[in-house]
Amino acid sequence: MTENRDVAERRAQILDAAAAVFGRKGLHTAVMADIVAESGLSKGGLYWHFSSKDDIVAGLLQRFFEEHVGAVESIVRAPGPAAPRLRELGSRAVTDLTEFDGSRDLALEFYGLAARRTDVRELLRTYYHRYRELIAALLDQGNEAGEFRVADSADTAMTVIAQFEGLALVRSIAPDSVDLAAQVEHFLTTVIAAADTSPSGDD
Repeated sequence: MTENRDVAERRAQILDAAAAVFGRKGLHTAVMADIVAESGLSKGGLYWHFSSKDDIVAGLLQRFFEEHVGAVESIVRAPGPAAPRLRELGSRAVTDLTEFDGSRDLALEFYGLAARRTDVRELLRTYYHRYRELIAALLDQGNEAGEFRVADSADTAMTVIAQFEGLALVRSIAPDSVDLAAQVEHFLTTVIAAADTSPSGDD
């Protein structure tokens, strides 16, 4: 158990260092030597955990997904009406996505890496599947409580994911053209209004 904890701590140390370097120098300018220096580890120590910069980017991707899915699971399991929790989910997505502000090319690189590597593509597929399940579960809770009338929660969940991902990609390319928080709020307001069962359509 101690050995596993040490490995996890070293990997986290390297990923933290890589995130700092990518934010400061840019993903494509940074080299492994920069990450070695930032981490305080030896070159051999770093390469024992990650054999390439692509491996480190994949590690950052996996960590981001695990943290984000964990937060979404907590929102879905929380008590209370579904609409405020759907907005909270949107706020969490905005918070997590803005963590990449220092290195927006990471978002694009994730997709490029998925095109090159089967393991990363499978990681993305697994993440989207779980994310879709969680959002659909939240919509189903709203349906069961009589709060929503969503005909197909899985399809609606995928629409929500596509909107979030699309905004993130546009923001990576043209950051000044997207107010992420405002756009997510506008989209979720539209979704909630369309799904609302109250006569006035207000949530």
